[in-house]
Amino acid sequence: MSRANKLFGIAVLVWVLAWFVQVVKDGVIFPHGLPGWEAFRAALTIDNPRTILDAILSRATALTNFVFLWAIVVGFRNKPAPKVLGVLLFVCAVVNLFWLSMSDALGSLRAGYYMWLVSYWMMAVAARDRGTRG
Repeated sequence: MSRANKLFGIAVLVWVLAWFVQVVKDGVIFPHGLPGWEAFRAALTIDNPRTILDAILSRATALTNFVFLWAIVVGFRNKPAPKVLGVLLFVCAVVNLFWLSMSDALGSLRAGYYMWLVSYWMMAVAARDRGTRG
């Protein structure tokens, strides 16, 4: 098994697990709810954003999950990833850093957020490596 395939598998596992791990302090805890789903919905409907850019970036972070799902589909097809996918995943990882800039969120972020964030970096590297083979 290649390094890219191992990294792909780990990235998928970490991303999926992140949906079940607490994302923010005082957030829902599994099995009483799905923390990742709560965070996804909160990002789409952010209350009182500081600026228009915050509103846009908040929603963009939620939508990055669809890029990750695309990466999973491409990865399971076991064919080289399109170069654009690796680039998009790196962009998603950078966009997802947005939550670290929120002063009120920084102290309240929990393991679920960090797992979710790291999974994008891992998947971006896996997609880049898988795109160079064959």
